[in-house]
Amino acid sequence: QNTLRSTAVGFSADGKQLVLASEGGGAPFLRDIASGTETRLSGGVSGITDLAASQQGRIVLAAMEGGSAKLWDTATGQVLRSFECPVGVGATSVGVSTSSQLLATACADGSAWLWDANTGRQVVRLTAPLGVGEWSPTTVRVTQDGRTAVVTMRETLAVFELPAGREVRRIAIPRGQLPRSMQMLGNPDAGTEGLPSEYQAMMKDRMPEQPKMDPAMIQKMQEAAHWIRAIALHPNGQIAVVGRSYEIALWDLRNGSLIRRFQNKDTARQEALALRQRQQAEQRRYLEEASSLKSLLPFGLGAPSRPPGLESGGTVMLDDASDLTDVMEEASGENHGGGSLAFSPDGRFVLSDGVKGKELWDIGTGRKVRPPKSARSSGFDPMRMMADMEINMGGMGAAFSPDGRLAARGHGEVIKIWEVSSGQERGELVGHTAPVKSIQFSADGRSLFSGAGDGSMRL
Repeated sequence: QNTLRSTAVGFSADGKQLVLASEGGGAPFLRDIASGTETRLSGGVSGITDLAASQQGRIVLAAMEGGSAKLWDTATGQVLRSFECPVGVGATSVGVSTSSQLLATACADGSAWLWDANTGRQVVRLTAPLGVGEWSPTTVRVTQDGRTAVVTMRETLAVFELPAGREVRRIAIPRGQLPRSMQMLGNPDAGTEGLPSEYQAMMKDRMPEQPKMDPAMIQKMQEAAHWIRAIALHPNGQIAVVGRSYEIALWDLRNGSLIRRFQNKDTARQEALALRQRQQAEQRRYLEEASSLKSLLPFGLGAPSRPPGLESGGTVMLDDASDLTDVMEEASGENHGGGSLAFSPDGRFVLSDGVKGKELWDIGTGRKVRPPKSARSSGFDPMRMMADMEINMGGMGAAFSPDGRLAARGHGEVIKIWEVSSGQERGELVGHTAPVKSIQFSADGRSLFSGAGDGSMRL
């Protein structure tokens, strides 16, 4: 009987057993073909949620869902020691100091800790656990010079001085506007706000009746949507980029001030799009009046006035009318946040990855950096538009190569690598049997560390 669902399968050498990867992550399991008996391998190793490698690449620290962080020797592939979270809660994040033997771990109960890598001794607690039954997607990061650690918990960012672990600043991240999808949980009418009344009526008539949700559950989901999901530290150690489900923002760690929010907006394109929409509305009005009885009155008394766009015979064109994907993004007025973030080595750009896929941002302007467009025929190309749209379900992790030439990210169970300047993909790394959760390049840029929900770390 099938008691565990799998995402990958293979036969043993003698053909008597199947080796399967669990859909829920963790170590693979064996199924005896004759009896159907299933056996979990490696004692039920849990999934990996985060990775941090030393600058020399000799050790890698992995956060495990099962409640510990494990320190690996990359030369031998052996676990050197484990660092446990309190009362068995899962480890959510890890950090490595390149200038000392300190390691940092964060746990699902909101606590964060400093450890001595050589002895495994707990040095200091950075943040205290939340109340019983409470949890948080806690993240810890250590600056490149090893002098500062940053911990995020729910809607708060705390800065600590190392090696003492003294808190020097706490930043409360103010709430922004929830994405429309979250607003619709408690108010379905939010999905049609801002649309013309006739469109609102049409959509309400066609929208199926939604099942009722528990108001308390809706409130918890909307609260969690404001929590910090990802953070990356600038190479200078003074700036952090913070990702939530609906926004990406740059913060100054020295004074706790907001530097800017990254916005996928182009004012000129938006104004052109708005003008085109107004012209289309005027054209519809003209056609409706032209087809009415008023147009039959003598001497042209009932003739409709021609909209400006028709008088000139022209049509407002966007800079690149064939690239409807960008237009649709800007017209939606909604950002999709970042579940994974990384600074480029020179600190000029931020790579974000979320449900919609990868995006590159200029930290000086806060604007999205668009790769050069390949040559294409003019006009509407639906296949090209579909190729430009991307959904990344489950995969996480974003990283730049040390020279900044390449970037990588987790896309489901695959790691995609592309050239930053051109945006062209250069390869895919396949092997994980559950979604990738964290990736990091080695110091020489020739290797890549990855951890996934299948409990494996790959080099």
